[in-house]
Amino acid sequence: MHSLFNAKSNAVDADVFKEVPSDLIRLLSQIGFIALSRGLTPRAEDIFNAVTTVRPNSEEAFCAKAFFLIYSAQWKKAKDFLLPYIKEHPESDLPKAMLCVLFKLTKLHDEATDLANTIIKRNLSVDAVNIAKGILADIKSAP
Repeated sequence: MHSLFNAKSNAVDADVFKEVPSDLIRLLSQIGFIALSRGLTPRAEDIFNAVTTVRPNSEEAFCAKAFFLIYSAQWKKAKDFLLPYIKEHPESDLPKAMLCVLFKLTKLHDEATDLANTIIKRNLSVDAVNIAKGILADIKSAP
């Protein structure tokens, strides 16, 4: 997988991926999120490179990069990356869910709770709502 999907490789022709269904890209992103949350950073990076190669300008590719920055503890860089995108795409809740994750990890629980509740109330993205619910559950169970 790595040699075929490496975003830095010039050997991959983007036209090859035009037929890849968006649902498959979304699932691949979710697998990357799971891999990263389980500490499989090199594998997650390969998966996120695949997503970026297949759909370089997609929300999934953007969120994959943000998630990688967050779980690499590059929190300021992640915040600086997320905020302009969120401002430019206010209708998009998945990047806001990434910001919720960032808030939770940096102990900004009030901000995380407010944003998570907004995402759940808007109910525009199943993935964003699931992330928001997970964040709220984690915050409530924290000592």
